[in-house]
Amino acid sequence: MLDSLDALRAAILGGGAPTGELARLARHLADLPDGSGDPGLDEVLAQISLRAQVELAKLGQRVPG
Repeated sequence: MLDSLDALRAAILGGGAPTGELARLARHLADLPDGSGDPGLDEVLAQISLRAQVELAKLGQRVPG
């Protein structure tokens, strides 16, 4: 997942449309088991997942999961 976040960052900084990277990140997040045992981490992951889904929807892409 960290690789997906890094690739997304590079795509954004490069000025490209990160549709593929957003979709990959959303798939990684959807595939994670429910709950890590750390409420703080779970909250951050939920926020990242929501943001990825919103950005995909804005780009007119199907939201994974």
